[in-house]
Amino acid sequence: MASRGKKGVVAAFVAWVIIVTGCVLIYRFIVDPFLQERRENEAAEALVAETSAKAKGDIEHEVVLYADGFSGYAILRSDEFREALAKEKIDLEIIDDHADYGARMQALISGDAQMAAFPLNSFLKAGAEVGQFPATIVLIIDETQGADAIVAYREGLSKIQDLDQPDARVFFTGESPSEFLAEITVESFVLPSLSPDWRVKRPGSEKILEDLLKGDPKEPFAYVMWEPQVSKALEDPDVHVLLDSSRTKGFILDALVVERNFLKENEQVVAIILESYLRTLFSSTTSGGMEEVVREDLLLGGGSLSDAYVRNIADGIVWKNTTDNFTYFGVREGEGESIDEILEKITDVMVDTGLLSEDPLDGSYNSIYYDAILAEMHRNGFHPGKGIRLIEGIDEDSVDELATGIVDMPELGERQWNSLRPVGNFQVEQIRFPRMSAKITLQNGRRLSEISQRLKDWPSYYVTLVGQSQETGDAALDQVALDLALRRARAAADFLIGEGTDPDRLRVVASLSSAKDWSSLNLVFEAGQLPY
Repeated sequence: MASRGKKGVVAAFVAWVIIVTGCVLIYRFIVDPFLQERRENEAAEALVAETSAKAKGDIEHEVVLYADGFSGYAILRSDEFREALAKEKIDLEIIDDHADYGARMQALISGDAQMAAFPLNSFLKAGAEVGQFPATIVLIIDETQGADAIVAYREGLSKIQDLDQPDARVFFTGESPSEFLAEITVESFVLPSLSPDWRVKRPGSEKILEDLLKGDPKEPFAYVMWEPQVSKALEDPDVHVLLDSSRTKGFILDALVVERNFLKENEQVVAIILESYLRTLFSSTTSGGMEEVVREDLLLGGGSLSDAYVRNIADGIVWKNTTDNFTYFGVREGEGESIDEILEKITDVMVDTGLLSEDPLDGSYNSIYYDAILAEMHRNGFHPGKGIRLIEGIDEDSVDELATGIVDMPELGERQWNSLRPVGNFQVEQIRFPRMSAKITLQNGRRLSEISQRLKDWPSYYVTLVGQSQETGDAALDQVALDLALRRARAAADFLIGEGTDPDRLRVVASLSSAKDWSSLNLVFEAGQLPY
């Protein structure tokens, strides 16, 4: 038995020697030559790559951008923009998150997205909810001016002021620009009888249209929706627009944001993306307008689109160009608000209406935008027409790019003033004058400055400034009171004009009030509009 054990050990040892020897021989004569050849091939390929020009199709930077199907982002999805980036070795992938702004912010935090498009109000709210702003604003893309609207049955609500009743309700989509439009409206007008339960949230514009069509025309209900549902709702002659986003200014804007680490490490890439975007926008707007861009963008979802439908969408969006952005970011002087002012007033409204519990930036609005890229473009004399052959024989430098969205209100005659469609009364703190005086006190000045800002926020409305006085029943005394009320209204109008309000937007009148309290001596700011 012992002899058999020794023989087994020897056999095992011999077997292992054969295996090891075999492995060594295989490595030496088969594996090592193969590896050596591969190393030589790799070195040769590296040498060729290092000493050759890169192929035109090579991609050096891949950028993921989160957005949704809103037509304001049509340039981002356009073939012309993608081709411009491809020439710069940049591949842009757009992820449609179906307006899930929380997921959009999380994608920036995780690094899944390097860029994103955000409505400013949604960016502020999403950042407040996660407790940080992982991205910074580098460009204002567009402003909604009509694409969102508040509609109602004429029988139920003839004007915004009719919402001033306990049974009134407003249907809207939560976390959307439509919600913000509803909140701005309720905050801006005098609606003391409106119930605290006026909000009715619905999942999307399609659902709100269904609610409208199934609703009772006599109910005081308003419905906030966006295109194409707005146009579909208005096919019913009994439905009309109470107010749309074309009446506001500086509230419903979309921005392009960049994840901060990506911006720090790839600022030049971001600069190329901004320049390419602005050139594409300029080319589109100067060679036929945005309707064709919108049409091609909508066709990505399939289906045929009528000219009227496409035109309504294009008319409801103002795409912000290079001149606009230079002004927004303060790199050149121009008419309009700065991005700081816009962010501040949006935040104020969101806090006042409860959409935010507090200002998440504590007034430091400069912490969520980055102006260095646009400032460098301005210093270098960037013009979006450079490098684009617009029209044969035209010098590209002679094509001037004008700012967009500037409202010029025409002067009205008395008959036109009397035919204005009433909207509602602007919200303003009560203005009390010294006894028998039309003097604008320091306190009155502060309150009138607030209404001046309100008029800037709603630039498409005319305002009848009504000076009120208490009715006494004595004709002589009432005439004196009316004269004083008119002087006070004129004094307030002069103050507003001094603050920058277009005088063509203002009319002053006086009236007697039967109220027995201080409200009978207040100034009333009645908003009116030319019929849609």
